[in-house]
Amino acid sequence: MNLFSDASDYLLEICVAANKIPLITSQLEHYGVTRFTLYPDITEVTRQINLEVQEEGQLPSITNSIIPM
Repeated sequence: MNLFSDASDYLLEICVAANKIPLITSQLEHYGVTRFTLYPDITEVTRQINLEVQEEGQLPSITNSIIPM
C-alpha cells in the first residue's frame, strides 16, 4: 500500500520503544485485542488456543507427550 501515490493520505508510521511492547501487548489483551482478532486465520486460531491452554497450565510438557518406541 505504501507504493500508492496517495499513501501519505492514509498511512502513518508509528514507532514503539522496544521496552514498551510487553506493556502495550498486555493492555491490548486486556481489551480483547489479540493476534487472533487481528488475523483470524487457522494458524492464528491454533496459536491462540495453544497460548490460552499454556497460560492455564493445561498444556503437557514435550517430554511427557513423547511416546517411547
